[in-house]
Amino acid sequence: MAELRDGVHAVTVSTLPAVALLTGVAGFLYASGHPWGTRLAMAAGVVVLVHLSGQQKVWASFLRGLGHVRFASLLEGRSGGSVVAAAQALAVVAVWQLFPDWGLPGAMAAAALGFALPGWVAGRVVRHHWQDLPPAAPWWPSLRTVARRDWRFLSSQAAVHLNLSVELFIAALLLDDVSTSMFGAGQRLAQPLEDRHLFRQLEELTPSEFEVLALMHGGKQISAVALRRGATDGTVRAQVRTILAKLGLSSMLEATARYEGAMQLLAEA
Repeated sequence: MAELRDGVHAVTVSTLPAVALLTGVAGFLYASGHPWGTRLAMAAGVVVLVHLSGQQKVWASFLRGLGHVRFASLLEGRSGGSVVAAAQALAVVAVWQLFPDWGLPGAMAAAALGFALPGWVAGRVVRHHWQDLPPAAPWWPSLRTVARRDWRFLSSQAAVHLNLSVELFIAALLLDDVSTSMFGAGQRLAQPLEDRHLFRQLEELTPSEFEVLALMHGGKQISAVALRRGATDGTVRAQVRTILAKLGLSSMLEATARYEGAMQLLAEA
């Protein structure tokens, strides 16, 4: 438990702020046609939003591990998490009605507030389980440990997150603010349909292919999978090609991310 706590602390004080700042800089550069005050407000909103979103995912993962599966599902699900979605909707409507001139920065602040309140509650629940642990270790050694142990899982999650974020940034480059907001809402509303499509795709895999996918999601290489299943490397490679063809993907990194998404949905059910 202490090792996991130290990993969360390391990510919270290093990786999340770094990613949030880089995204904020990108947002500031993107908004070059707006006044400086608006650009700074948008950049600050992006920084806060990205950091809180990442923290929300960290808390949700920890809550699942501690047995609070229902709460984690309400906090952060594949379709957004009903508690967070409701809090964001209420905050956005309040800003729209009370401060209509705030525009996009106001909407971003409202969305951040929707992350912050449920995230604060989740943090208190998680920290309650930490209260008897020794003080946290220095963040740098803990970060190296997390990177060595979980880099495959982290990279697959980053790929999924970047895929959605890049689509939204492309929309922002091509569309006006209202259309971009509608595009983002459409992404979110389409997620449950994507979830059903995901399960249909996975159902097309044979038990043998599904086992190969599960083993590779666990970090095993082809040779290790072949040894585990009593097959040759060539047989496993052929199964990998079949898995990718059935899922309509080009890499096992994408396939393991799909598997992770399916397992998360099952945990939330």
